Amino acid sequence: MNRNRKKYNGNTVKYPRIRGIWQQMNYRCYNHKADNYQRYGGKGVTVCDEWRNDFNSFLKWALSNGYEDGLTLDRIDSSKPYSPENCRWATYFIQEQNKGASNRSSTGIRGVYKYDKYYKVEITRDKNRKFIGRFKTLKEAVIARKKAEELYVRTGTL
Repeated sequence: MNRNRKKYNGNTVKYPRIRGIWQQMNYRCYNHKADNYQRYGGKGVTVCDEWRNDFNSFLKWALSNGYEDGLTLDRIDSSKPYSPENCRWATYFIQEQNKGASNRSSTGIRGVYKYDKYYKVEITRDKNRKFIGRFKTLKEAVIARKKAEELYVRTGTL
């Protein structure tokens, strides 16, 4: 019998997607060879003791906190560890909203970039990027970005 199957009472077979999410969470936080380690473990992101070495604990939390196929594990506060108090199941859209500014952003505001004498605004959802416009001030750019996000929330389209 497979050692993991015995250790987790068959739950690795019954819930392979949740098992994969749990493994990837640990991998990106603790394995220096992970492609995205620098964004997680390299920045000090950890997994709480309750989940770190106990898949069944994570599984129990997942099933009682809204897990559905198609949702992803999201840390509510990206400066805190993976834990029951700081995680939720979210759509890709919600996760996108929770991300910080990209390395490209010179303003520190997601989707707002200083470009020459103006500010350029973009919004990206579901891997689609849309140019919103150019604005003279940072304040105008931030307002335009917020309006674009609100429009997407209402309509679901860019």
